Amino acid sequence: MSEKVINRTIKKEQMPIMALTFVTALLLGSVIFLLTRVKTEEVRISDNWANYAADSFSAGNGSKEDPFIISNARELSLLCKQVNDGEDTSGKCYAISKTISLSGRDWLPIGYKNSFKGELDGRGNTIHKVEAVPFKKVSNYGLFGINEGTLKNLTLTKTVVNLSFEDAKTYWSPKKDLFVGGLVGLNKGTVENCNVRATVELSGAEGANVGLVCGKNSGNISLVKTEGQISLKESSVEAVGGLVGRIDEGLIEKIQCRANLKSDSLSEVKLAGGFVGMASDKASLAECVTKFVFSSEYDMLPQSLGGFIAGNDNADVTSCVCYSYNDADEGKTFLEFAANDNVHGSTNAGYTSKNIIKVVGSDENVTIKTAKSRRKFFRTDLKFSGSEVWTFSKNRELPSLVMKMEEKD
Repeated sequence: MSEKVINRTIKKEQMPIMALTFVTALLLGSVIFLLTRVKTEEVRISDNWANYAADSFSAGNGSKEDPFIISNARELSLLCKQVNDGEDTSGKCYAISKTISLSGRDWLPIGYKNSFKGELDGRGNTIHKVEAVPFKKVSNYGLFGINEGTLKNLTLTKTVVNLSFEDAKTYWSPKKDLFVGGLVGLNKGTVENCNVRATVELSGAEGANVGLVCGKNSGNISLVKTEGQISLKESSVEAVGGLVGRIDEGLIEKIQCRANLKSDSLSEVKLAGGFVGMASDKASLAECVTKFVFSSEYDMLPQSLGGFIAGNDNADVTSCVCYSYNDADEGKTFLEFAANDNVHGSTNAGYTSKNIIKVVGSDENVTIKTAKSRRKFFRTDLKFSGSEVWTFSKNRELPSLVMKMEEKD
C-alpha cells in the first residue's frame, strides 16, 4: 500500500475520533461558560467590581483604634462582597486611605440586600466615578444600598446612577419600590460630613424614591453638601428631592443642596421638592438650604411641586430656605417654600427670589442687598449658626456650608 493510501486511511479512521473530541470540547466549553455565567448572573450579566474583590484589606483589624484600611477599588469591593454575602459588620471600622476610582466597571451597591452596620471613615478622601446600573433583584441603589452604620468624612465625585429598566428586561430587575441615591439608597444610620456630586437617571422605573444623597431616610444626616442632576424618563416616582426623596424619621441638619430635576412628558411624579419630596411628622429638618431648578417637557408638572418640600406631614422644619424656580418655556417661575401650603411645623423658614426673602407665615418681603445684611438676616431672623458652619457672599442668594474634613493620614 502506498504512503498516500496509508495516510488517507489513517485520516479517514481518525475522523470519528476527531469529531467526538470536538463535540466534547464544545460541550465542556459550554458548561464552563454556563457556570461562569451563572456565577456572574447572581446580580447581573456585566463586568462589575464585585467580581474583582481583593483577598484582604491593606491593613488593620477592624477596631476603632486600628480600622481596616481600604486603599483601592478591589479592597472597597471586598467590603462590598463581605456585606452582600451576609457578614455582620456591626462594630467594625473601616477607613479609606487614598482617592479611589471605580471607573471602567459597574458598581454593585454595598449592602444591596444586607445592611452595612459598621463605620466607614473617608478621612477626607474621594471615591471617584461610581457607576451604578440595574442589577438583578436589587432595589436599593447608590455607593451603599442599605446603611445602618456610619458614613463620614467622604467625598463622592462624578457618581452616576443610571437605571434604565427598558434595557434590563433580558436579566430582570425590579422596577418597583426603588430607593435611589448617589451615596445610599436607604439610610437607617448616620451620614455626616460628606460631599456628594452625583447624576441620577431613571428610565422605565415604577414607584421610585429618589435623591442626590439618598432615596429614603429614617436615620440622621448632617453637615452634607450635595450638587447634581436628577433626570426622569417614562418613570413613575413617588417622591423626589434634591437631597432625599422621602424622610420617614430622623434629624436632617446643616445641609447645602444644589439640584436640577428634569422630567419628560411621559413621567408621572407625585411629590417633587427642591430639598425633600415627602417628610413625615417624625422628621426634623434644621438649617438646610437648597437651590433647585425644575424643568420638564411641555411644562408637565408633578402633582405637588415645592421649592423646598412637597409633601409635609407636619414635619419639624426650622431655619430652612430655598431659592427655587420652574424653568418653564414662558420663563422662570419662582417656587414657594412648600407645595399646596404644606408648611405645617415650619418656623424661621422661607424662600428667596433674587434679593427678596419671604418668611413662611409672614406677609412681609425682606429685601437684602449686601452680604452683611444677608448674614445678619440669616443669623438673627432665621437663627442660622455662625461662621464655623456658614459663610455668606454678596453674589449668592444662599449661604455656603463650611466643610471640615478630617485630615488625611
